Amino acid sequence: MSTQQAKSSKVSAVLDTSHLKVKFPFKAKYGNYINGKFVEPKSGKYFDNPSPISNEIICSVARSNEKDVEAALDAAHAAFKEWGKT
Repeated sequence: MSTQQAKSSKVSAVLDTSHLKVKFPFKAKYGNYINGKFVEPKSGKYFDNPSPISNEIICSVARSNEKDVEAALDAAHAAFKEWGKT
């Protein structure tokens, strides 16, 4: 059986991919997607995202707060000037 493990000491998820012939589909950590790219949360904090099946940690996800929301809104308002015309 072939398995892939996320490359993080905190992420312990193991996924059997032998029948799929694919790599582990998740990154170890996800930031906020703002202005076309993933960025670290303003607080620097993340929370663990467990598998609903095994409760193993699949990845870590940004723990966003009001500062992250404001940054996302600022980016959306700035982008609207262009894409709002379509």
